[in-house]
Amino acid sequence: MDRESFTLEELMDEEEILQEVKSQNKKLMDFLTQPATLYKLFDYITNDPPEEADPKRRFKYPFLACEILCSEIWVITEAIFIDETLLDVLFSFLDKPHPINPLLASYTSRVAIVLLSRRTAETLAYIKKKDNIISKFMNHLASASIMELLLKIIGSEESPEGAGVIQWLCGTDLVVSLLGRFDPSLDEEVHENAGQTLADIITISAHIPNSPLIAQFESDNFIRQLFKYVLSGNNSVMLHGLSVVIELLRRHAKDNTDDTTPMDGLSPLLSASVSLLEQFNTFLKTPVQNDMITTVGQINPLGFYRLKVVDFYLSLLRTRYRCIDEKFVSQGSLKITLELFFTYRWNNFLHATVEQIIHTILEGQNEDLKVALLIDAGLLDRIVEANKINIEESNRPRNARLGYMGFLTTISLAIANAAATSPKVEELIESHAEWKNYVNTSLTEIRTIETKPLGGHRPIGMPGGESSGEDDEEQHDSESIFDRYKLGFTDDFPEDANEEYEEGDMTFDTTGGFVNNYNPDDKTFELYDEEGNLEDANSDDSDDEQDEHPWPSREIADVGSSPSEGSGFPSERDDHDMMKSSGDDFTEYQQQEGAGGHHPEP
Repeated sequence: MDRESFTLEELMDEEEILQEVKSQNKKLMDFLTQPATLYKLFDYITNDPPEEADPKRRFKYPFLACEILCSEIWVITEAIFIDETLLDVLFSFLDKPHPINPLLASYTSRVAIVLLSRRTAETLAYIKKKDNIISKFMNHLASASIMELLLKIIGSEESPEGAGVIQWLCGTDLVVSLLGRFDPSLDEEVHENAGQTLADIITISAHIPNSPLIAQFESDNFIRQLFKYVLSGNNSVMLHGLSVVIELLRRHAKDNTDDTTPMDGLSPLLSASVSLLEQFNTFLKTPVQNDMITTVGQINPLGFYRLKVVDFYLSLLRTRYRCIDEKFVSQGSLKITLELFFTYRWNNFLHATVEQIIHTILEGQNEDLKVALLIDAGLLDRIVEANKINIEESNRPRNARLGYMGFLTTISLAIANAAATSPKVEELIESHAEWKNYVNTSLTEIRTIETKPLGGHRPIGMPGGESSGEDDEEQHDSESIFDRYKLGFTDDFPEDANEEYEEGDMTFDTTGGFVNNYNPDDKTFELYDEEGNLEDANSDDSDDEQDEHPWPSREIADVGSSPSEGSGFPSERDDHDMMKSSGDDFTEYQQQEGAGGHHPEP
C-alpha cells in the first residue's frame, strides 16, 4: 500500500490483505471500491479460470474475492449498487450450462445472499425484473448452493423489505417447474432439492393469510400429479415427494376430532391421501431385497422409503377426521404399522414414529379408534408377547434387551393414562389378565428402576444433613455429578487447585470429619469432627490423638487427572452401567436396521 501503483493480484498476494480489509484501510477501500476493481472481483467468482491457469488463479484469487465482497464493509456494498452492471455479472452465473462449477457456485451464492441480506429491497427489485430468472434457477436445481440462494429469496418474504415475494412467485412458473423436477428420470439430487424447496415454500407461506401459493399447492391438479410421481416406483421420488405431502398435511393438524365431515367433503389433499392407503400398505409389506450385516447380525433393513410412509401415516392421523380414522382401520394400516414396529426391533427411528402414532390415537377423542388400536391391531397382546421375548433374550449370554423396550415402557404408561380418562380403555385393560400381570410385574420393576435417582440419594454425611426441605432439594438438583460423588475422594489435590479455594470454603475428609475455614496465607484448613466440634490443629497432644486425625492441618498437594480405583468417584463404565439400567434402549446407529447403499438407512 506504500507504492503509488499496484494491481489487485499484488494485493491478494499480501498475507495481511483480509486483515487490512477488515480494518478498513482508507487507501485500500478507495482502491477496492473502484468499478474496475469490483468488476475483476466479480469476474473471479463467476467465470471459470483457463485450463492452464495456476493454482492462485484457480483457488486463491476466487476465495479472496469472495471474502472481500462478503466482508462487513458498508462502503463496498454501496459501491456495488451504484453500478447495476456488477449485479449483471453476478447473476450471469445462472446463464451457464449445467453442470456448473460447484466451487464458483458456492462463492456466487454466498455473495448474492450477503447482498440480499444487506440491501434486501434493491436486490429483490433487480431479481424481479430479470427475464426468466426462475427458469434459470430450475436449470441448476441439482446445485445445493443455487437452491440455497433461491430459498433465501423465498424466505425474504418474512422481512418487511421482502414482503410481496410470494405474490410475485405466483406469477412465475416456480411451483409447476419444481413439481416437474420429480420426474423419475432425473437424478436423486434434483428430487431432493425440489422437495426441500417446495417444503420450505409451504412453511413460509403458512404464515401468510390466504397465501396464493398454498392454493396452488393444494389444487386438485397439483395433488394428483404429485401422488402420480410418488407412486411411480422410484424410491427417491417417493421419499422426497412424500416430504412435500407431509408438510402440507401438517397445516391440517387439529387437536379435536371432526365427527361430521364425510369422505367426499375432504380437500383434494386429504381425499387423495386416503384413497391411496391400500397402495401404501402394499409398499410397507414389501421388504427390501438386500440384507445387511450389522453388529446384531444379518438383518433385512426397513429403508428410508418405508419409514417415510409411516411418517406420512402419522401426519394423516393428526388431521383427526373420523372418516379418515375409519378408513385407516378398515384398510388394516394400523395393524401393518404395528407389525413393522415389532419386526424391526432395532430401528429406533421407526419406533419413535410409531410411538407418536399411538400417542396421537390415545390422546384423541375417537374411542372407536382406541379400541381398534388396542384390540383389533393387537397392541396389548403384542406388548405382552414382546415382554416375554425380551426376558428370554436378556437371560442369554449376551444379556441384551430388545431395542424397542424403552418405547414399550412409554407406550404402556400412555395406555394407563388413557384408561384414567376413557372408560372403554379401562374396561379393556381390566379384562386382559396377561396385560394386568405384565403391569404388576415387568412394568412395575422397570418403573422402580427408572424412578431411582441416577447415582443414588444424597449422602447422609454431606454438609446440609438429611434436610428434606424445598431449598435443600433445589440445591441437590443443581449439584454436578462431581459434587455428588466427591465424598470419599482421598487422592491429593493439585497445586494449581489452590486458587480454587477461598477463605471459609468447606469440603469433606475421609478421616470422618469436615474441614472448614481455608487459610489462603499458609494454605491450611481447620478441622472439625463429625459432631461439628473444632479440633485444635496445632495442639501438642499425644501421638494417639494425632493418629485419629492424621491431617489436622495439611497443604494442598497433587492429584491425578482421573480418580484412583476405590476413590468413590464414578468412572465412565459406572456411568454407562447406570444409564443401561435406566431402561432406555437407544442402540448405536450401526445397530439400527435400515442402513444400506451409499446412504445410511434408518
